[in-house]
Amino acid sequence: GQLRSKYQLKMVVRVGALLAAAHDQQSIENTVETQCGQVINAQAVVLFLVDAASQEVWSATPGDAGGSSEVRIPIGSGVVGRVAHSGESLAAHARTMGDAMGLHDREAQRLGVRPLCPAWAVIVVVLVLVLVVGMYPTMVNVNLIHAVCACVCVLYCVGQVHATSLLAVPVKDQAGTVLAVILAANKASESSGIGVGVGVAGSSARFDDDDTAAAHSVADDIAAALLDAIVSTLCSLNCVPP
Repeated sequence: GQLRSKYQLKMVVRVGALLAAAHDQQSIENTVETQCGQVINAQAVVLFLVDAASQEVWSATPGDAGGSSEVRIPIGSGVVGRVAHSGESLAAHARTMGDAMGLHDREAQRLGVRPLCPAWAVIVVVLVLVLVVGMYPTMVNVNLIHAVCACVCVLYCVGQVHATSLLAVPVKDQAGTVLAVILAANKASESSGIGVGVGVAGSSARFDDDDTAAAHSVADDIAAALLDAIVSTLCSLNCVPP
């Protein structure tokens, strides 16, 4: 509605101002991850940068002891890899994440939308229970085993419904070269309020054309900020006075 459009415009301007004040890559990434969710009402937003030399997209994730590690995905793989390759935005919605929307495991990990109960855990539990029943058929309550298996399978299915919508938008320079990709997950329903972190697992809300347009506006500001950061870095390395 009109109120939502005004809110989005206000947030786009606010995020643009914050990005203009960010003078290094880390500050840009932090701004995107902490502020962009409010623009499109997403629960999680991550910025993946394009590494043209290695033909990968990557994002740094905080590690232990204040360190960090990199999540890298080949261009052409996953959601961000495909968007980096095509240069076109992508919006998807499904009841379950994973292969249905082409989300790479490392993308899900970076977004924090990994299944609550991974498939390998379900397989291990079921195999162990089958082995126990085979070894001690007279000592094990088969009905109890069946109940435990059913509970594990239900937990797996519920765990899969941890994010239901995706939006990926390329960040391009004036020449049309893709510098990065914005990846957002979990569009919050209108009734749940506006702001980052309010998306609800299983929500039927979808990222629409207004969200895509707003994300493209932010992407333009990100591109300018990234190029400014590159220039600043080169200037500092060459000891050029400001």
